[in-house]
Amino acid sequence: MRAVIFTLFTTCTILACRKEQSDIDNIIIEPPATKVTTDTITSGSWRGFAIGQTPAEVYAQIQNFPSEVSDPYLGITKNIYTQVSQLENKIPLYTQLLLDETSGTSSGVQISFKADKVSAIFTNGGTQLTRWPGVASSTSITVNDAVSDIYQKLASLSNGPFGSKLERISLFSKNVTKSYDPAMANSPRWEFSTITNGGKHYVVALNFSAGVLVTMYVSLLESA
Repeated sequence: MRAVIFTLFTTCTILACRKEQSDIDNIIIEPPATKVTTDTITSGSWRGFAIGQTPAEVYAQIQNFPSEVSDPYLGITKNIYTQVSQLENKIPLYTQLLLDETSGTSSGVQISFKADKVSAIFTNGGTQLTRWPGVASSTSITVNDAVSDIYQKLASLSNGPFGSKLERISLFSKNVTKSYDPAMANSPRWEFSTITNGGKHYVVALNFSAGVLVTMYVSLLESA
């Protein structure tokens, strides 16, 4: 294990920052100085995570990790789909759904969930929406919709004029209170961020190969 300590200014301490408020860009806050201690782990274990564990075992450890925050962040990289039919029973397991064309556009859609309902909808360009698509329809996804209803709405939209926005469907942000999604095992890297009951803020990159955990990059963020 090798530790490196350095000081930097951070504008975001969570690995994936999401725009949740329409006026957030109008607020300028000087970021605090943060000391970051990092460890690279290639053998042994750390706080219950062990090199050689399967993705399902790692996920169980994440769910049991003593956390001060109710919603720790778990990002699943490269969890991307090209067909709506691949999403059946998956959407409620995540906290955000990203919709876009294959090439990526500013009109791509970011749909966030909280308490099993749609909590916010933004375009990639930063425009906040109350529904998508904008035309009132039984197939439109609307703020406060039940997350369990989204799959069927997407299935209907895929056959219409908005089908191009369903060419690339991403589920990156996992709801750790929900059950394990076997598709997570296809991701080469997970990114876990939480604050422990003791007040320590950890950001952990978990790297997988051949179906097991092979390395961990553990960062502890503290006030300088």
